[in-house]
Amino acid sequence: AKFGEDDHRFVMLKAREVDASKAPAKFRAELMARQRATANGKRKQDEARASKKTELHQKLTQTMLVLDKTAIPKLSIKQLDLQLEVYRVLKHDKDVPIKARLKNKAAKIDALLAAVSRLKSPSTESSSILPEISSHAECEGEEHLMDQDDDEEVLYYQK
Repeated sequence: AKFGEDDHRFVMLKAREVDASKAPAKFRAELMARQRATANGKRKQDEARASKKTELHQKLTQTMLVLDKTAIPKLSIKQLDLQLEVYRVLKHDKDVPIKARLKNKAAKIDALLAAVSRLKSPSTESSSILPEISSHAECEGEEHLMDQDDDEEVLYYQK
């Protein structure tokens, strides 16, 4: 049951037959054609997506923001959606819910009023997010050794 000389001749004969039929070359050519077609299709989809995004951005930049709280309830639903989209996309307001979460006109008006009030009010939240750095300000310029309490704090933050 060893692979002998006759077996080797048979395998080589079959390999030559397969090579002569050009089946692997045909397979590779078909594979490359499919891959090119797939790549071209994805490229077209990417271009369409990019142009759609550019058109939306252009439309949003041309939209005038309504900052008058008395005029907001008079807007149509399409106008409310457009205003909310401006806050969500251009102003990067993370608190404006997506369109699917706002079921009716009243919810859209409330969300837009909240966005307008956040835009008009000074940003006090950003200062509370920043960490306090005054606690180690006195250590600046001198060597600071960690004691047992500092080691526990470091381990706590690493968890």
